[in-house]
Amino acid sequence: MVAVCDIYDALINPRPYRKGNFDNRTALEAITGLAEKGSVSWNSVRRLVAANRRDRPQPDACVLSLEKRGTPPAENNYGIFEEEAVLEHWISD
Repeated sequence: MVAVCDIYDALINPRPYRKGNFDNRTALEAITGLAEKGSVSWNSVRRLVAANRRDRPQPDACVLSLEKRGTPPAENNYGIFEEEAVLEHWISD
């Protein structure tokens, strides 16, 4: 749970290595993506999402959507490995 909260905090707050912050929806979608990959616990993600909902449902009753509707900040490199970023740079030039 601590790791999921730390990731969420890092995404929604300013960082020197990116121009903008993630909005709440996009941060939660990024963390849900990590749960899909098995990098973080679905239970922890469900608790974080439940805490972010206005009606504050019980985590066990919280249904998580896998639909991605958020938009990461421009020029964001979160979740991209260096090799992928270099390859993407060379392909786009």
